[in-house]
Amino acid sequence: MVSFTTERSDTIRANLINHVAENPVPRRRRALWAVGLVLAGALTGAGASASAGSLAGPSVIAPVEVPPVMPDYGPAPEQVLALKPVGAGVHQPRDPHKILDLLGLTLDELRQFDDFRGLHVWSGESRYGTTCLLVAHPLQGLQEGIGDAQCSPDGIDTIADLTLCSECYAAEVFGDLPTGSLIRFVLKGAHVDVYVYVRAFAPGVPRG
Repeated sequence: MVSFTTERSDTIRANLINHVAENPVPRRRRALWAVGLVLAGALTGAGASASAGSLAGPSVIAPVEVPPVMPDYGPAPEQVLALKPVGAGVHQPRDPHKILDLLGLTLDELRQFDDFRGLHVWSGESRYGTTCLLVAHPLQGLQEGIGDAQCSPDGIDTIADLTLCSECYAAEVFGDLPTGSLIRFVLKGAHVDVYVYVRAFAPGVPRG
């Protein structure tokens, strides 16, 4: 058994110092050690960051609420058509082509609005879950001559358009509007907004 005294320990330490001084580590090996230390530090830091991230949980992006875009139909409506009371001059549409059944509507569920320039206007909820708007001339059936029938899903305005064509003859409806002018009916729940868009007269074409 070897006993280590203070003098013996000092001798061993001195011998170790002399050995290191006489046998230096090659430069290339020191460089590799330095690179290894740097990489080890970087990996340690990355691991720490990953651990911190995993502990914090995945980042959640809060949804951004986008306000609905309201349609712009231009100027104020030409006229606002109110609902007619039940039994107050309510007319049933003529339907020789079975348009109501095609759209999923029944006569009992139709609501009628005030007339516009002699035209009758109705709305109804179809069995397909859509909202429909009907416009017809009193002497014509649905989708005959001057009129329109349109349906739309929930959340979208239901719109019926009447465009003045060159062969349309209904002075009481279109008056002296030039060909190509548009009368638009927009269903707004308990009323219908009516817009009139006048097409500019073509140069050299007489009015009236």
